[in-house]
Amino acid sequence: MFLRAVIKPKLLFLLFLVFTIILVLLTIFPLSTFIKIFSIASSFASFVMIYFIIKTYRKEREYKKKSYLITLYTCLFTLAAYAFYYNENYRIYFIIALISFFIGVLFGAQWSKSTKLYLKSNRVFGQNSGLWLIFWVLSFGITQTLSQLAKSESFYLTIILIAFSSGNSIGFSSGIIKDIKEVLATGKLERKVIVNTKNLFCPYCKSPLGYTDKHCSHCGKPIS
Repeated sequence: MFLRAVIKPKLLFLLFLVFTIILVLLTIFPLSTFIKIFSIASSFASFVMIYFIIKTYRKEREYKKKSYLITLYTCLFTLAAYAFYYNENYRIYFIIALISFFIGVLFGAQWSKSTKLYLKSNRVFGQNSGLWLIFWVLSFGITQTLSQLAKSESFYLTIILIAFSSGNSIGFSSGIIKDIKEVLATGKLERKVIVNTKNLFCPYCKSPLGYTDKHCSHCGKPIS
């Protein structure tokens, strides 16, 4: 499909034009300028991402096992690739990385429990709780701190960062996959989830309600 898209004349011309512009800019401006631009763009993208996550984390969404399996296998492949960098002289770093991996797995597994899944029209849907956002803030803070340390210290701190991040993703994905299987098998989770089917809007302030809301997130009043 990608090759079919690339051989289209218009798209091919566009790719060639973009490539030419990049080459011209590289001959005019030093590489450091592009690094600064990329850094500013990355920082801006991070702020946008944080805004949208905070804004939409309570939104109901469908959960599919396939997407989390892809994340799981990708993380395992990444860890296997970095394992080739093992060096006897830096064994202590790899021991710390292994510990960081298992801490990440436990962290991710607990994080997955903050997402409430339920069956709706024979499909699995879920809604994140406030605890999910706390876990996300902690995960983002830890990975950002490790990434900054890795820049100033050594390559092996990058491996520790990769180990924790991969463990976190594996723990979270494994927990969600387990819950998806449970929901599909039983129609509900062992953790009690009260599904709101009566009210789509708060009867007091008319704010939108989620399917698992016991209280209005806007005015705080209980939903009967």
